[in-house]
Amino acid sequence: MSAKHTTMTTEKNIPATQKTWRVTRKGKPEQVLKFADAPVSAKLKQGEVLIKVQAAALNPV
Repeated sequence: MSAKHTTMTTEKNIPATQKTWRVTRKGKPEQVLKFADAPVSAKLKQGEVLIKVQAAALNPV
């Protein structure tokens, strides 16, 4: 069995921005989807966690 590693972080390690896909208006995905920076909401409430996503699928259908 391999050991699992858990990384703890503090607010000091959280970046100020994140990459996002934004739908800017109605239309075909290639015309309305924009890749942009957005602020990270790092103010977590009791019981909330912030996760780092390495990859995600986008299906604009």
